[in-house]
Amino acid sequence: LIMSIGSDELLVKGINAPLIPILVKHKVKYVELIERKNYPPDELNQILDAMEYLRTQGVLFIYKFVRNFVKADSLVEDFAVFGTPWAITIKGPDGAGRVTTGISLRERVLNVIEADLGLKIIATGGISTPDDVQELLDLGIIAVGCGTPFAVSKESLIKEEVKLSMIAKTFADLDNLPLGKTEDDGISQRALVFQNEGRDPYNNTNGLKSGIYMPGRGHVFAGRALDSINSIRTVQETVNYFFSGYSRE
Repeated sequence: LIMSIGSDELLVKGINAPLIPILVKHKVKYVELIERKNYPPDELNQILDAMEYLRTQGVLFIYKFVRNFVKADSLVEDFAVFGTPWAITIKGPDGAGRVTTGISLRERVLNVIEADLGLKIIATGGISTPDDVQELLDLGIIAVGCGTPFAVSKESLIKEEVKLSMIAKTFADLDNLPLGKTEDDGISQRALVFQNEGRDPYNNTNGLKSGIYMPGRGHVFAGRALDSINSIRTVQETVNYFFSGYSRE
């Protein structure tokens, strides 16, 4: 199992954080740490204690990065604070959710590889076709991640009518929803907006809750893969599609 969490989840009570026994009980193997903030020393120590305990329970940490990697060796700044991860997730500029700008996913991956930091790499964000998968895995990374294709899969809990609305749209139809706590934060998220429900600084969760269950309301996060989705597939069919004709020496 893999679970994505923010570092704040380990802040309250540190090693006694409510999330920890859940991760241990259900034998979650991988924890993707999606937020790593600048904490005062006492708070940072709580988080580090919780992370170290989870490591003793067999948990492997993955750090997610959404920024450009023009100089990939800057990653070591995160490692110096939170420890070296088992792997990192690199997100490209064309994925769903948090909007980034700059160089392509492939270029970001190459910059990290060329920095020769000895890191396992997962690439995600805007992966749309079998060729995308082949090209990225040929670089030597360990995995690729997709969101939008599985959001519209048969097993997804999104209402079928909403899935059909998504399939009918393309990447060009997506909007950028402001995310920051103030109008000046300049942070946004890429989504297919059915009805704008107003500013929500908390990951635009309120509109998402409406969008996935109530046709014509709220929004759903989506990325470039909308351009290549034309039907509701099962999860297995989706995996088969992305790896059709795939080969690796």
